[in-house]
Amino acid sequence: MRIANWKAINILIVPAAARAHAGIAGPFTQLTFPKFQTLVWLEAENSSLFVEEERAVEGYEAVVKALGAVSLDEDRSMELIARLQEINETREAQHREEDNSFPPS
Repeated sequence: MRIANWKAINILIVPAAARAHAGIAGPFTQLTFPKFQTLVWLEAENSSLFVEEERAVEGYEAVVKALGAVSLDEDRSMELIARLQEINETREAQHREEDNSFPPS
């Protein structure tokens, strides 16, 4: 959650209800710089790739724009992350309590 406070970071969640969407092909990171060309970083299991060819980058920019149309806004995305984090912490606490009761006396 700390990274979400950085000015250059935008975290937007695409809800499952959006079904098929432009980003479903896989994750990527768009890197924009004030004085340099935009790059796209693709990461796979055993490799990664920087995409710098202008037309390819434009394709990813179109995906970002399309995702913006179906994603939650930043506030709603962060609220959802916070709720899910609370649920996860509650479940972890319950599991710790269950683990502490083993073995039964």
